Amino acid sequence: METNKEWLILDSNANIENFISVGFPDELGISPSEWIEHELGKYADLGGLIVPFPTSSAERIKRIELSLHVRLSPHNLNDRSLVPIVFLTDDESNLNDIAKSIGPHTNFLLTEGVYFFSDFEELQKNYEKLDGLEFKAKTYNDFLDSIYIDRSDYIGNHSIANKWGAYRMAEAANINYSNLPNATLESLDSLYFNFLRARNYDLFRKKYVNRSQ
Repeated sequence: METNKEWLILDSNANIENFISVGFPDELGISPSEWIEHELGKYADLGGLIVPFPTSSAERIKRIELSLHVRLSPHNLNDRSLVPIVFLTDDESNLNDIAKSIGPHTNFLLTEGVYFFSDFEELQKNYEKLDGLEFKAKTYNDFLDSIYIDRSDYIGNHSIANKWGAYRMAEAANINYSNLPNATLESLDSLYFNFLRARNYDLFRKKYVNRSQ
């Protein structure tokens, strides 16, 4: 694995050698998509993310969902969306215990490029050896097939199709998203909408393609 990459730790109070401290979107008053574009997007040599993992189930889910947003953002980050994601726990919780607390996102934790460390010194010794998701079309498509994203925020396929169509028209016409309908703007930060973007974005040709919703 390449060295001298920029590794970020999602903790605004961290001051740790070799890691760059970054605040969470809610701390910065921005949405996940804005955070990915304007915070993570600043790092051209992004090497990986370290996500401190709290004991609260609700907070765990929020941090897993933010990590999923990163993995589902090739349209913003290109291959930087494939970097290793490390969840740093402060106890010896095993994966089974964690899985029980987060429900439907368990599959994401089992995908390639996702790691758990409870010993920070061990992580400091080994982080540069960690691999992200392999940069291959089949690998990324297999990843998308393996995860589960709840579509409960949407009412029927027609609603999804309308919002997706409005988004794609704005992309094609280079229209600022702020001019989109409010309902579509609210959807841009949902995991399911980001999943649709990832499913329909060709990471290797760096453009959208026509795939079924």
